Amino acid sequence: MLSKKEYEEFLNHAKSLYAQGRNDRYVVLQLAEKKVSNEDIDAIMKEIKSLRKYNLRQRGVKEFLVGISFTIAGALIAYFVGYSVNYVAMALPIIGVIIATKGLFNILGL
Repeated sequence: MLSKKEYEEFLNHAKSLYAQGRNDRYVVLQLAEKKVSNEDIDAIMKEIKSLRKYNLRQRGVKEFLVGISFTIAGALIAYFVGYSVNYVAMALPIIGVIIATKGLFNILGL
């Protein structure tokens, strides 16, 4: 078992590897090379997984808001401008619904 200071040091190292875009296997191998025990590696990877979920949910919220904005913009264009920009008025809500659905799936973790 690691001390609190050592655990935080290895956790920060794992977070920096995650921020660089490294996958879980690489992070585990790097921690194992530094002679970290399996229990500590599991605990660190659990925190990295929760960080990954948090980032996915944050991105999902942004995508959902952008999608809803596109949908509303398309509806307003269709209502106020009319048929002169019919394709834009049809495409924006469709694109908005797709982006909002993707964001909702990210929020729910699906």
